[in-house]
Amino acid sequence: MKEHNISGVKVFDYGEGNETIIFIHAFPLCSAQWEPQVEYFKNKYRVITYDIRGLGYSLYSDIYPLMMEDHAKDLIEICSDLKLERPVVCGLSIGGYIILRTLQIKPDLFSKVILANTRAENDSNENLIARHTIVSQMKKGKKDLFLNQFLKNVISAKNYENENLRNRIREIMSYQTPEGIASTANALATRTNNINSLDEINVPVLIISSD
Repeated sequence: MKEHNISGVKVFDYGEGNETIIFIHAFPLCSAQWEPQVEYFKNKYRVITYDIRGLGYSLYSDIYPLMMEDHAKDLIEICSDLKLERPVVCGLSIGGYIILRTLQIKPDLFSKVILANTRAENDSNENLIARHTIVSQMKKGKKDLFLNQFLKNVISAKNYENENLRNRIREIMSYQTPEGIASTANALATRTNNINSLDEINVPVLIISSD
């Protein structure tokens, strides 16, 4: 495994296959989320995971609030810096939002797209208020309260009964700093509405959803 630091974004590079798969994690997790997928694919593909800016080992800047545009530009820069030629890209939740915005900017960047538990719409008023609540909790030192509440949002009711899985996801979530969680919540609130551009996607797309 190779590690890269691309403008403050920590990138993990596995395998040496001819085809590349990029995995983009969910909020409020980090690239460690993809450990099982890395183990499965790395013997046949080049697998790229990374911590989106503000989470995991990627740098958070308090000079300006992070926006979805920053995450899209980071993904474009990763592909350029590593000279990735039309990789497959898979995004879960915020990872999907990043992909959809990136496709608006660079329609031909990827060969195939996997969108998992994500959506093309921007936030509703209700969700915008929820993002503000997250930021407020981080400012008040209530990170643990947020994580305990949010844990049930990222695991299905059935899988929540799996103690090992539940504890591992809680552990990954606990790695994140309050500043990083708040900045990512802000980025979620600033994403664009991509509904009208969906029919412009000109590559194969796999959509995965769950209850």
